[in-house]
This record gives sequence, structure tokens and C-alpha cells, in this order.
Amino acid sequence: MLRQRTLITPERRTSIALESVFWKSIDSISNGEWQPWARAVLKDKPEDECRATYLRTLVHKAAVTGQLAHAV
Repeated sequence: MLRQRTLITPERRTSIALESVFWKSIDSISNGEWQPWARAVLKDKPEDECRATYLRTLVHKAAVTGQLAHAV
């Protein structure tokens, strides 16, 4: 099931829907400060990719490289 969170950026207020497992991982990666983390990483997002897909990809890469080992 998808969980939606609201992200406030300087340009607008938007929402991102991700599965709970991704939000848990993002909370772990960002030390509970997901909004500043998301704003920072989304600056590098390709224009033709949606925000949710980009964040899922980052979390996946972090898991594969072992950066999430402490969260498991």
C-alpha cells in the first residue's frame, strides 16, 4: 500500500506516494529529516523521471551498496 507525504519546496507544495518500506528506508537514510534530504537529492533528478521513481531508485542503490545495512 502506498503512503503519501507532502513535500514543501521553494517552488511549490507537492506530494510523493511510496510504499512504507521506502519511507522507512528514507527515514533511516535521512536520520528522520526526510524533507531536507528529499529536497537536496531531487535537485539532481532528471526532468523526464517522476519524483517517486527517482527516490525509489536512490533507496534501492543505497540498499545494494550496503548503506542501509543498519536499518535492516
